Amino acid sequence: LETIVDEDVTDDNPNSNSDNKIKDELSFDIDYNNILSDTPDKSRFNALKYLFLDEDTKKGAKNHPKSIHQGHRQRLYSRYQRYGLDALEEHEVLELLLFFVYQRKDTNPIAHALIEEFGSLDNVLKADFSDLICVEGIGNKSALLINFCNQLCTYLGSHTSYNIPLDNVSAMSDFCCDYFRQRTKENFIVLILDTKKNLKHIVPISEGTENETAYYPRNVVKAAIKHKANLVAIAHNHTGNSVEPSDNDIFITNKISKLLSSMGIPLVDHIICCGKNFTSFSDRRLLPE
Repeated sequence: LETIVDEDVTDDNPNSNSDNKIKDELSFDIDYNNILSDTPDKSRFNALKYLFLDEDTKKGAKNHPKSIHQGHRQRLYSRYQRYGLDALEEHEVLELLLFFVYQRKDTNPIAHALIEEFGSLDNVLKADFSDLICVEGIGNKSALLINFCNQLCTYLGSHTSYNIPLDNVSAMSDFCCDYFRQRTKENFIVLILDTKKNLKHIVPISEGTENETAYYPRNVVKAAIKHKANLVAIAHNHTGNSVEPSDNDIFITNKISKLLSSMGIPLVDHIICCGKNFTSFSDRRLLPE
């Protein structure tokens, strides 16, 4: 700090403004390199340094946007590595995810746009591909990555641990409801079981619109034969508020049961899920004798 006082007193009057002149000038002489060398978070000092540049220098600072955001990705990576996802806000989780698609682009505005559009991180991950690409800044690759993460979570939650005992209605319905939890459209699946009703494999048969799906009975039989099923259960989800089986549900179930029975493979249940609610054909005695 340099204070320069210029006094030219020709009047004994202490209140005289004409001959008493005081001029203060502030100047900063900071060795930024020394500061930066001892500081882990250099980007903040780069931004601070930029504030004290004159306008001409600012105009010539072509790398200014890079200097302000320099280190942001690494700080986010480091925070995640040290503390995990619990240390990140929802938009920061999306930022981190989008880093793998956009190598240099600032993903913060895109992450905020996604949260604003869908309301929460959970809803962003559940969003359809066609809805994701409508958000500004989201392209095909980033939409596929977000959709993939949702599918991966569902897969890991229900596919990785086979030999799961599904030997009663409660266990089978809980498993099916958890499987359909992330699904926004109607899906139909076949559960391949061994003689003790342990899960051996899951075969997705179809994905319909929001209120209907196709069962394709022949595909159910093909899945049972391919995976050498001892027993079979089928399941699908309703996207409305009801788990009441429709006439078509009952008709198709009977058809599937007869086809499997002709192959010597019993159909042990058909589970309809809607959220945490379910209907079991076995419980309601809707399966053919």
